[in-house]
Amino acid sequence: MKKFSTCLAVGGVLAASVVGALMLASPAPTTRARRQSRRPDLAFHARALRAGVAAVAASRLAQERSDDDELRRLAERIEQDHIASNAALAEASGLPSSEPGLAHQIRLDRLERLSSATFDRAWLEHMHRDHAQSIALYQRAGRTATEAQTRAHVEETLGMLREHAEQIDALLTTMLTTPELFPEHELGQTDADETSPQAGTLAH
Repeated sequence: MKKFSTCLAVGGVLAASVVGALMLASPAPTTRARRQSRRPDLAFHARALRAGVAAVAASRLAQERSDDDELRRLAERIEQDHIASNAALAEASGLPSSEPGLAHQIRLDRLERLSSATFDRAWLEHMHRDHAQSIALYQRAGRTATEAQTRAHVEETLGMLREHAEQIDALLTTMLTTPELFPEHELGQTDADETSPQAGTLAH
C-alpha cells in the first residue's frame, strides 16, 4: 500500500511538472492574440519603411544629378522628412531600416542611367508615382491599424506625403508647360509595385 501511495505521489509530481513545462513553453492566449492583432501594423511598417528608404535614395540622387535649384531644394526637404519618418517607423515597429523594394530599386537604377537633360522630368514623374503609392498605403493602414501609435503616425505622415505630392505636382506642371526645356525621356513603367497596384494619380 505504501508503495502504491508513493507511486501515486511521484506520478502526480511528474504530471504537474509536465503541465507546468507545457504552460511555460506555450504563449498565453493573450500574448497570441496580441501578436495576431499586431500583424497588420507590422506588415504596414515593413512596406512603409521600404518606401521611405526608397524616397530618401531618390532624393539624394536628385541632389547629385539635377541642375535645377528648386528641384534640389524639394529633394532635400523630402529626404529630411522621410529620414525622420523612417526613424519613427523603425522605433515603433522594432524593425531595422531596410533596403528599397525591388520595384523601387529598378526605377532608381533607370533614373541613375538617364542623361542630365532628361533627368529632372523623369525624377518628378517617378516621385509623383511613388507618393501616390505611399498615400494609398497609408490610407489603407489608417483603416486597418490596431495600435494607437501606428494610427497617430499614419495621420501625421499622410499630411507630409500630401504636401510633398502638391509640391511635386506643381513643379512637374511647370516643366510640362515648358517642354522645350525638359525633353521626353524613356524611363519605362513598373506599375507592379509592392505598395499599391494603383499608381496613376495622387490621392488628396
